[in-house]
Amino acid sequence: MERGGRHCAVHGVLHPEKNAVQPHRKRQWCIAQLTAKFLCEMERVLDVYVRPYDECFPVLCFDEQPCFLIGDVMAPVPMEPGRVAKQDYEYERFGSGAVLLAVEPRTGRRFVKVCARRTAEEYTAFMEELERAYPAAVQITLVQDNLNTHHGGSFYKWMSPEQAHRLMGRFEWIYTPKHASWLNMAELEFSALQRQC
Repeated sequence: MERGGRHCAVHGVLHPEKNAVQPHRKRQWCIAQLTAKFLCEMERVLDVYVRPYDECFPVLCFDEQPCFLIGDVMAPVPMEPGRVAKQDYEYERFGSGAVLLAVEPRTGRRFVKVCARRTAEEYTAFMEELERAYPAAVQITLVQDNLNTHHGGSFYKWMSPEQAHRLMGRFEWIYTPKHASWLNMAELEFSALQRQC
């Protein structure tokens, strides 16, 4: 018996067994610690999602995704009848970018912006665009993760204190708990796009 499978005496071929160890394969997911703080923050997000729709108090989910712009070094070989397409593992980097996304779950309304970077400046500009998209809103509730730029302090880096204070008052920030990105609808949108593309 060979390690990780059966050895065929006739052909000398190793046949993997159903439960053989496959160290090259892995799955990735978040493993959260269900602490009191986690449960408190999770319940806060869930309470926001069950609010009745009110155009004066819209609820949006925000997230951003880094993108690496890559290209093939060698042209891929297209599929043919009976043969799968082949693509070389080597690639060429053409830089990176970031996609900023906000989703209003109750209406399905989406806002997307592609940026060269992901900094406080881009976050501030995107929040200004969201504010302009909801001129009748008293306050915009924003469900997002607790990234270092995801707060009103980013506004103060790029605006006068008066402008930053005014814009900050237009938002209510609701942060998802650490290791609970699945609570953010924008994060789910990115996940669906990645699986399909």
